[in-house]
Amino acid sequence: MKDDRLYARFTLDFPDSPKFIALSVEAKWAYVEMVIYSRRQLTDGFLANAVALAKWGASVCLELLENDPVNPSLIEVENGYQIHDFAKHQTTKEDIKSLSEKRKAAGRKGGLASAQAKAKQVLKQNGSKIKPETETESKRSSSNAARSTPYTDEFLDWYKHYPRKVGKGAAAKAYGKLTADERATLNDITHTYAASVQDSEERFIPHPATWLNERRFDDHTEPAPTPVEFLRDCWKCGTTAKITELTGYQPDVFRWPEPVPDNFDQDAALLEHRRAWIDANRDDLARALGLSCDPRRRRAAEQLCVRSR
Repeated sequence: MKDDRLYARFTLDFPDSPKFIALSVEAKWAYVEMVIYSRRQLTDGFLANAVALAKWGASVCLELLENDPVNPSLIEVENGYQIHDFAKHQTTKEDIKSLSEKRKAAGRKGGLASAQAKAKQVLKQNGSKIKPETETESKRSSSNAARSTPYTDEFLDWYKHYPRKVGKGAAAKAYGKLTADERATLNDITHTYAASVQDSEERFIPHPATWLNERRFDDHTEPAPTPVEFLRDCWKCGTTAKITELTGYQPDVFRWPEPVPDNFDQDAALLEHRRAWIDANRDDLARALGLSCDPRRRRAAEQLCVRSR
C-alpha cells in the first residue's frame, strides 16, 4: 500500500553539521519541529513571530539566530523568522502545485487517449464518419476553460494568509473597496490576526469578506511606539535585528570566551551583550529611530516577543 503521509527531508550527515552540534538539545529538537511544522502548514520555511515564540520560546529562537555568523539556522524577517535554505531541502508550496498540475495534465492526456480509442471502436462498429476529437482541439478546449482568474495578485497574496478560506469572490470584492493605504498595511495586520486565532475553531473565525466589510482589521492596529518605547521593548527581548533594519546601526560581533567555561550560559551572554549595546548607544538610536516612518516602526514593534505574549 502506498504511504501517503507527508515527510520532511534531512540528510544523513545533518546531525554532524558544526552549527547543529553546538546547539542545545532543546534548540536541536525545536529546529526539527520548525521544519516539520512549516512543511505541514506549507509556509515555505516562514514562521510567524507569534507562533515561533509561543511554540519554542524566545531563547531557542535566539540560539538558532546566532548559531552561525554567515548562515544561521533562522533568519529574522518581517513578521517572523525564515528557516535558512528551506526551499533548497524541503518540498515547497510551488513544488506541490507544479506536481499537481503535471498529474492533472497526465490525467487529461490519458483521458483523451481513452476517449479516442472508444471513438475509433464506435466508428469501426457503426461505420460512422464522425471523427473523434483531435488532441489539438482538446487542448484548445482545455485552454479556454482554464482561463486566468479574476483575482489580482495583491488580493491572492493577502487571501492566502487569512485563516479561513471561504467566500473567495465576496472577499475579493470587499478587498477591492479598500484604499491603497489600507491594503498596504493589511498583510501585516492579517499575519498578527491569524496567529492570534490559530488555535480557534474555524466556525468562530469570520468569513474574510465579513472581516473586511466590517473593518475588523481596525481592531488589530495600534499606534506606533515612540523611539524610547521601541528601544525599551528591544532591550527587554534582547533583540537588535529590527533596530539595525530601521537605523543601519548594528552591534559588534559577539566574542566567545576562550576557553569556553563548562557552565557557560550562551543565552544569558548574548542577552547581556545586546542589552549593553542598546544602553551604550541609546541616545543615537533613539534619534535615528525618530527619523524612521511610523508604519515601519509599528510593524517592527509588533514582532517583538514582549508584544506577542
